[in-house]
Amino acid sequence: MSHFDTYREDLNDLDLKTFTDLENLVKPLIEKATKLEILPASRPPENSQMLSHFGGHPYFEKGESWPKTNKGDHLAFIFQIFNTPELELPENIALIQFYYDWEEFPWET
Repeated sequence: MSHFDTYREDLNDLDLKTFTDLENLVKPLIEKATKLEILPASRPPENSQMLSHFGGHPYFEKGESWPKTNKGDHLAFIFQIFNTPELELPENIALIQFYYDWEEFPWET
């Protein structure tokens, strides 16, 4: 028996004979929806290293270098967050950066 046959049996068990019967069954389940407007992706502005963002280029102080894996390869830059009062992080934290080694720590579900 296919899933369509199962659905058909379920509808028969509900004694739905007409489209109106089905409509009356479904109407109470319908809720208003919010329309989502999908905009094209935007790139961070030039010299955006001083902003919180995912991907792109991280902020570095002069003389600092990109973090490396145990093998000497560059870690993947994931995101950075500059502390603001809205974030409520401790005041002594100015910047959080997250890098990842895809070979050493592969992502798993």
